[in-house]
Amino acid sequence: MDLDRCRACMAEGRYAAKARADDQARCEMGIRFRPTFHINGQRVPGAVPYAQLSQILDEALGAR
Repeated sequence: MDLDRCRACMAEGRYAAKARADDQARCEMGIRFRPTFHINGQRVPGAVPYAQLSQILDEALGAR
């Protein structure tokens, strides 16, 4: 990541309102952890191990 470009983007504030709106929506949905995935109605909070997330996705894809 280019830190100078990142700092310039943050200072500009172009995406600040969008970030605040996304954060507010996350709070309203009761999401307290990031990342949080919603897979076929199942909430998967936090950074779960790849094997666990892969199993959840495989089950969801098989349920189609």
